[in-house]
Amino acid sequence: MAQRPNLENVNRRILELDQFPTLPSIAVDLVHRWNDPEVSLANVTDLISKDASLSSKVLQVANSAKFGLKKEVSSLHHAGALLGLNALRCITLGVTVMDLFADYQADWTNDFEPDEFWRHNLGVAIASEMLAERFSYPSPEEAFLGGLIHDIGKLGLLTVMPEDYMEVVRKASAGSQTLLEHEKQSLSVTHTEVGKWIAEKWNLPEKFRKAIWLHHQNPGAYQDKSESSGHLEWIVYIADHLVRRSRIGNAGNQYLQNDDLWLQQNFGFDSDDLSDFTEELLPRVQAAGEVLDLETPTIQVYLKSLEDANRILAGRGLEAEVELVETRERTGFLKKLSEIANLSITDGPELDVLAKAVDLIRDFIDLKWALVLTHDTSYQTVQGVLFTEGLSRPESFYRVLNLVEEERESLQMRGRSSVSLLGETVLSSGKRMNLRDSVMRILQTGSLLAIPINISDEIQGECFIDTTGSKLQQTRYRNYLESLLDASAKLYERVRLFRRVQRESESATDALRRESEAHRQLFHFERLASVGRLAAGAAHEINNPLAVISGKAQILLMSEGDPEKAESLNSIINQTMR
Repeated sequence: MAQRPNLENVNRRILELDQFPTLPSIAVDLVHRWNDPEVSLANVTDLISKDASLSSKVLQVANSAKFGLKKEVSSLHHAGALLGLNALRCITLGVTVMDLFADYQADWTNDFEPDEFWRHNLGVAIASEMLAERFSYPSPEEAFLGGLIHDIGKLGLLTVMPEDYMEVVRKASAGSQTLLEHEKQSLSVTHTEVGKWIAEKWNLPEKFRKAIWLHHQNPGAYQDKSESSGHLEWIVYIADHLVRRSRIGNAGNQYLQNDDLWLQQNFGFDSDDLSDFTEELLPRVQAAGEVLDLETPTIQVYLKSLEDANRILAGRGLEAEVELVETRERTGFLKKLSEIANLSITDGPELDVLAKAVDLIRDFIDLKWALVLTHDTSYQTVQGVLFTEGLSRPESFYRVLNLVEEERESLQMRGRSSVSLLGETVLSSGKRMNLRDSVMRILQTGSLLAIPINISDEIQGECFIDTTGSKLQQTRYRNYLESLLDASAKLYERVRLFRRVQRESESATDALRRESEAHRQLFHFERLASVGRLAAGAAHEINNPLAVISGKAQILLMSEGDPEKAESLNSIINQTMR
């Protein structure tokens, strides 16, 4: 194959190719005035009448069994009056596009079959029209046209690079990958992107551009099936799937991305609906093909082809169903893993958080009985979580091991199973239970699974599970379990570290409070001492002048002969001594 084209080159070659098909002036005028509210039926019929060949083909289609007119019409005005403006425009544009590429078929490789291509597109057109009625799309005629032209991007690629594109189609015929994947790998561009460029070059209304561009984009599941009524591209997507499922024509894409179950779950098609839809679709395609000079194989041939295709699809569907189940399981596992990782470490003690993690594991693996226990490396205590069928939620337990030093050393040296640490235990609900006996009973049935848990350098753990009736008979679920237990152990360790930091923080806060109180009392004592020193100083200063006065009074008293004055001096002396 020639050097791989790139996206820019393909785009440029398509848009700049002088001989690339352009819409005739009549079709251009129809497209230009598509959304014009002022356009009338008379405007459209007068426009089509300017081209006698086009008028003849439009009347031929209008008189076909597809539209079910009671009697043949011979004028466009009469046909338009019976069919309506929108139907007349869609018929005209559809016939124009089909004729447009007829002159270019000689340049295409011999491997390409135009009739098979248009037969597929005609099938998608009619299926889109039927789905439009089923999903209450407002214009079944537009759905028909959208289905008819949805693959024009393939014609664009055939016109620009016929040999390169047919090599891609040959690769896709194996059915191991979608045609889009092969196009992207080999050409760096897909027919949906090329179709979008052509639709833009032709100035087609937005609804048709999207139908051409997005008809391979999975619409997904709708809670309300009527939601699809507003999206032409979704209708064309489903129609394309149904037509390829029925093996009507050949569009070069043999790979079916979805199966009947997908149609049933997402769009309400049960097996009878699919059968009825196919039975109605095939004769309608056959009738329309006769009008458009597309020889259509008999319905019996189609049904045989459909039977063979469904047999192949059933095998692929089984593989896809297994893959889907495993994907859902992995999704469920990742969801539980995320839920365990996101459990809050502040919601309670480590055992409470571990109980929540065990509950999530039990729900995912359908466990009837599970025991997760941990113990410190010095064998001082054992604690853990128990779940049994009779409990609505896991319960925690805590047990002090009254072992002498020799017993602890023996356990550490021999590394015995944690079962030996169990015995009569009180659960968080207050119920008493001998956990060792419970483990031994399950062990005797041969359905006990023991998984060691690595928590930290200071804590060791083990998980005991009764595998009876659980999904643990499957290896992948055992792998899921080990990963979930590992996540639970890491969560348990984070909670323990958080609690330790919390206790240390509380201890530091209490020490800080005591230190602050000591500083406060010391400050209080220093203040009292300062007041005492101040009072003593003040008393000293006050006592100095009184002593002088007392001394002077005593000296005067010794020489005073007047009794009254002597009495006054005695009074002064007494006052200074108080």
